[in-house]
Amino acid sequence: MIIKVGKETYYSSKYPDVIIPEISAPELIIKSLKSGPSRTIIVDGLSLREYSSHEIAEDIEKAAKGFSILGLKKGEVVGIILPNVPEYSIVYHGVGLIGGISSLINPEYTVDELSKTLATVNPKFLVCTPAVYQRIKQDLSTVFPNVERVIVISVPNVNADETNAIAKESKPGLIVSLPQLLDNDGRPPKVPIDPKKDVAVIPFSSGTTGLFKGVCLTHFNVIANTYQTQVIETSTYRKNDTLMGILPFFHIYGLMLFLMLMLKQGYRVVVLPKFEPVKFLQLIERFKVSISFVVPPVALMFAKSPLIDNYDLSSLRVLFSGAAPLSDNVEREIVNRFKGNITIKQGYGMTEASPATMVNPYGGERSGSVGLLLPNQIAKIVSTDSGETLDIGARGEICVKGPNVMLGYYNNEKATQETIDKDGFLHTGDIGYVDEDGYYFVVDRVKELIKFKGFQIPPAELEALLLSHPMISDACVVGIDSGDVGEVPRAYVVLKPNQKLTDKELHEWVNKKVSNYKRFRGGIYFLNQIPKSATGKLLRKDLKNYQPAKL
Repeated sequence: MIIKVGKETYYSSKYPDVIIPEISAPELIIKSLKSGPSRTIIVDGLSLREYSSHEIAEDIEKAAKGFSILGLKKGEVVGIILPNVPEYSIVYHGVGLIGGISSLINPEYTVDELSKTLATVNPKFLVCTPAVYQRIKQDLSTVFPNVERVIVISVPNVNADETNAIAKESKPGLIVSLPQLLDNDGRPPKVPIDPKKDVAVIPFSSGTTGLFKGVCLTHFNVIANTYQTQVIETSTYRKNDTLMGILPFFHIYGLMLFLMLMLKQGYRVVVLPKFEPVKFLQLIERFKVSISFVVPPVALMFAKSPLIDNYDLSSLRVLFSGAAPLSDNVEREIVNRFKGNITIKQGYGMTEASPATMVNPYGGERSGSVGLLLPNQIAKIVSTDSGETLDIGARGEICVKGPNVMLGYYNNEKATQETIDKDGFLHTGDIGYVDEDGYYFVVDRVKELIKFKGFQIPPAELEALLLSHPMISDACVVGIDSGDVGEVPRAYVVLKPNQKLTDKELHEWVNKKVSNYKRFRGGIYFLNQIPKSATGKLLRKDLKNYQPAKL
């Protein structure tokens, strides 16, 4: 496990390397879906419609042909702005099968947020619901000037005629319905794909600091992480296991699990567009769900909510919590409440690593640990002061190297070089250590990123927004600990001379411009001056410890 190279100390995985096939991600998924007899693989949690493995495979090929007919070429980007719907896997892999690149985005984003993320990768097509289209249609030509087609997918409980109405009021040929996209023989053109060089997907991450950046993940990156995770995760699953798919598919956590690993392995997944506690618990009971991937706030529900007692959850044996740390206390409360019949697992990763780097093994879970290093990777713990690699037990920045590490940031070589060092190690921005048994523990962050319920909130983005207000001269945003939801953003603001603005007025102004999870739940406070270093850098640490008199 320990590798010594001169004065350097590295840590290898306890697991042997796995063989990673060098094919495109859609080819891998289609091959897996078509192997063996057709079986139910996706259940729509709203309509209860079931989708079979062969049906999904055939629709992926039809979607690929449809995109090709519409003019999508290799290397061009399709922006997918969808909630969790069964059709997500069809359009995502359909784009990739002909060499297109999917960029996945939160459907709750405002137009301002879309302009700072998806618009930066110049998508040729968009895929969205009628509700999303209605929200962005007025700004389509300015925010997405290169978009030639919008594929509109009606989710359950939405009248399908709405798509036709949208088409009639839009520019001729702009709107394409999903049935129109799939209306072909399912024989897409053969497009050569180099798995190690060609990008499959561009999710967005703020990395270790700063504004959101497009993360370029190749076909080989996402396939590698599928095989790496499979070693620990699905090796102990049972043939008839059913899983809950409530994690957002646009989030790298949901992408890897439900658009790759579970499709490849063939497990039945119940899909919900968004987390609704009662519906979530009803579906676990109805479909005898055995494994659910969650974020800490959902895990907290299992620990404390009285709702839990209203449903038969006896089928549930695993809760896998990711995207943000889960406290030891919550783990113990769940185990005690379910009398030891539910296993709580944690893992660790980041978008730039496709995402999983460490996972707790079944039967070998260690409370408070993010788990063991996945195969085909090497890690190092680096001193944030000297830059030297550290020995077992010493705390420093966790860095990883492996076939799952991104190609780089989209059109941002500077940020790529700041994140991936000359030896190919991805710097996570998280402080932690590894123990003598190879278990990793994350204890702090060197990066400024705020994580609320698993969602990333870059302080720089909110600061830029505040500074666009005509009455504000300076601003600083910090994350304030808020228990098991992670951190919440708090703003410190300096007004321009002779200006008057209340925190209520500023809250209302901000809330119209950002998604719900980015709101200043930690409050907005007015200062005479923002503390800065001699070089002008915001001293966030000083403000994180600052207690406003109002509190």
